[in-house]
Amino acid sequence: MATTQTPPSQFVGAPPVLVQPAATNGATAAVKRRKPRHYGRWIFLALVVLLAGGGYYAATLPPIVHVATPKTIRITESIAVTGSVKGRKESIVGAQAAGTVENLYVREGDRVHKKQLIARIRNSAAEAAVAQARQAIDTARSQLEQAEMRPLSSDLAALRAKVRQAHDALAELAVRAKKATVAVSQAQSNVKQAQNQLESAIAGLTSAEAQLSLAQKKYDRASTLYDNGAVSKESLDEAETALTAANASAKAARTNVASADTNVSSARDAEEAARLDTQAIDSEIEQGKSAEAAAQQQYISLTQQPLNQNVAVFRARLRDAEAALRTARAQAQYAAVVAPYDGIVTAVLSELGSSPSATGVVKIAEMEVPQISANLDEVDMADLRLGQKAVVSSAADPSNHLEGKIIRIGPEVDFSRGTVEIRIRPEHAAAWLMPGQTVAVNVIKHENISRLAVPLSAIREEGNASAVFVVRDGVAVARPLKTGPAVGTMIPVLEGISATDQIIANPEKVQANGRVRIAR
Repeated sequence: MATTQTPPSQFVGAPPVLVQPAATNGATAAVKRRKPRHYGRWIFLALVVLLAGGGYYAATLPPIVHVATPKTIRITESIAVTGSVKGRKESIVGAQAAGTVENLYVREGDRVHKKQLIARIRNSAAEAAVAQARQAIDTARSQLEQAEMRPLSSDLAALRAKVRQAHDALAELAVRAKKATVAVSQAQSNVKQAQNQLESAIAGLTSAEAQLSLAQKKYDRASTLYDNGAVSKESLDEAETALTAANASAKAARTNVASADTNVSSARDAEEAARLDTQAIDSEIEQGKSAEAAAQQQYISLTQQPLNQNVAVFRARLRDAEAALRTARAQAQYAAVVAPYDGIVTAVLSELGSSPSATGVVKIAEMEVPQISANLDEVDMADLRLGQKAVVSSAADPSNHLEGKIIRIGPEVDFSRGTVEIRIRPEHAAAWLMPGQTVAVNVIKHENISRLAVPLSAIREEGNASAVFVVRDGVAVARPLKTGPAVGTMIPVLEGISATDQIIANPEKVQANGRVRIAR
């Protein structure tokens, strides 16, 4: 059956109606309507579209921002650096004379006073010079006394006995020297004999090892032939007996070589001991000759008549000896290490028994009025001046702080670090200041100065640069800033804004050069 659809223009907003044509059998035609459709979902979709359009419109509106004008605050501006405590004077104290540290009387941290004995250096050369000078004085005095007085018979007898004693001692040393020479010759002969025995033992070992090798080969051949039935058991036993004997001979030869080598070492040790004994006797002979010559000279001097010229000579010798003693004592005093000034021992550089070369013995710092050393960036040099105020505080406990002034600005910039050294002298000493201590230093640039300040929330950080957004004709304009350290919730601005600028306090969603709406 065919159907037709009513044109929609006849029923605006109504559903279409299907009209069924009349039946062919003449029955009454009937018209049937469709069930109405549900329009809820269409209404819902329309609402969604309306809301999305409204959201899009709202999203395209400029963001609402809160603005504030800069406030004026009074602050103290400073350059913050790290410094270290140093003495007004620092010295490495040592001895002018060479030697070893015999006594050390201080430890690190000890306070010392000027000229206090810190250490004593054992200087054998200086001590020997003092002893020699004293001996020279004794000799000069003795000679002078002898020249000024006639000798006593008892003195002459004593000197003659002294000369004879020295002569007898030399004679005894000569006998010992002769025996020592013979001992050296005998030791040399023993060494040669031991070497010959060692060579003979080595030759015997070589021969024994050759016989052992030959016996081993014969035994191996006899064993093979025996296994093949070519020789008798007696032949194999004879070869084995010969091998055993060769092994014993080789072992004995090795023992002989070891014993001969030991004998060579012992003979050489004996030869060295004999040589050392000879050298010691030769040294005693030289000392004996000097003693004999001195005794003879004393005897000759004592037997001479006192002459005015001799008295004058001996007096001059005594003066020279006394001058030499003064010089030797002065040099010996260099071995005493003393503090050059009042201070604190900051380091002990040498231990007992060591030789304090260029390193010295101790390091001392004069801490009556300590100084603070700090290195500032060269860009801050324009803000530095002598007498400038600085605040020094303990890095460990900021409650420990004191004021000081710059007393020195370094004459040159450290090229590798781009810094310049300054020295700060505190107004007074403090017990918490210790040599080498790390401290915080704030060099005061401007005290109680007026600066514009903005809230911390208004700052936009881009790398190492800071900026704020200023509203100009509804547009957020970025302004680079030069700021100082924060003060509470505000941050001082050194450059970049004016007092009438409208600063955006909530720049989180603000784009540079984007439009904004100011909250009312």
